[in-house]
Amino acid sequence: MNRGILFGLALSVGILILLSAEGSATYPPVTSGNIDAYDMSTLSAGKVKDFGPSALDLTISGPSSTSTACGGSAGAYVFNGVTDKMSNTASPLASATSWSIAFHAKPTLLSEVNTYLLTFGAGSRAVLYGYHTNQYEIYDGSFKASTTIANTDCHWIIFTYDSGATTLKSYLDGTQITTTNTVVTLSGTGTFYVGTSGSADFWGGTLDELYIYNRALTAPEVDCISNNVCTQNPVVTTGEGTIITCSTTIVNGNLSSMGSSTSVTVGFQFGVSPTLSGADNITVETRNSTGTFSLNKSGLAESTFYYFRAWANGTNATYAQGAILYFQTLACPTICGSDPYSPSNLWSVGFLIGVAVVLAVMGGATHNRLFFILSGIAIFFIAFYSGCMGGLVPASLVVVVGMFAILEGIPYKGEWKK
Repeated sequence: MNRGILFGLALSVGILILLSAEGSATYPPVTSGNIDAYDMSTLSAGKVKDFGPSALDLTISGPSSTSTACGGSAGAYVFNGVTDKMSNTASPLASATSWSIAFHAKPTLLSEVNTYLLTFGAGSRAVLYGYHTNQYEIYDGSFKASTTIANTDCHWIIFTYDSGATTLKSYLDGTQITTTNTVVTLSGTGTFYVGTSGSADFWGGTLDELYIYNRALTAPEVDCISNNVCTQNPVVTTGEGTIITCSTTIVNGNLSSMGSSTSVTVGFQFGVSPTLSGADNITVETRNSTGTFSLNKSGLAESTFYYFRAWANGTNATYAQGAILYFQTLACPTICGSDPYSPSNLWSVGFLIGVAVVLAVMGGATHNRLFFILSGIAIFFIAFYSGCMGGLVPASLVVVVGMFAILEGIPYKGEWKK
């Protein structure tokens, strides 16, 4: 085999290996709300690949790769603290109001001062290190929260911010360090820098994973990222009630994620309170995979509003529930039909009243008692509709009137009066 063929084969194998390396995605343990995920070991067109939906790949300006990572991925990048940086022209938090920032890193020197690890579009929106002794801090023009480290080991540093509750929390290796009630603004346009404020304040150290979210992570999610103790909740949604009758219905749910559980028990809360206070808690089944589930409910009261929601209970105390929905049962059909006051019933009553009146008038005019009997029979039919529409009392009164009409039509002395 000549050298050209051997070289071609070797080149092809090399390209396949590179393509394989670039295509092997490493996603964060918590994916919900993730917008940027850097494993600091995978490249895309010479840039650090962002596996998140923002796809903000980082241009490398100086940092060197190393296989001596913090343990979370196959590699990391070392920043020299002098000129090294990474960047993208767009900030991940350009429009985010709530957010979480998680990074796995170690400084070269514990005593480093006045450095920027992350800059979100401007120097007044950043994660700093060393402005206060051995502390990583959130900075938006003022210092908002900090986490102190005691050595140059690898640490997971995570900051979460809930704009609705104005709650800023900091975590070190999965343990919550601080909680601060404050307003924090990291949103804004501009270049996203890693390892610098732009052209100064260079951070020196090893950076492994970096994850950014558009929501505040929960404590279990922080533990999942930091310590790989991943107890993620299942995800369940409530579906509309179907096949609704006057006394039965079918309510539906959908388990779209098992979370970190291998089996999930699903069911419904069901009751007449809009808040489901005092509602029945009904287990439907235990599932080993995602999918829809339903509950056939019977014995319901007619024309009544019912409220329900689906829930899912996984292992390791994980739990989720859907939105509260409602429906109204139908009116049960009667001998007069499902709607006693339907136009056909009202027309029938009107017609019978007219017949009864005409027959009574004819009986009085002709002195023929048969007309009174027929009028009484027509009134009995009116009583039937009265029972459907108003109940027993009005129906009884109409029956009395009908009996008087019939009694008037019964002949006395054994003959019909003419």
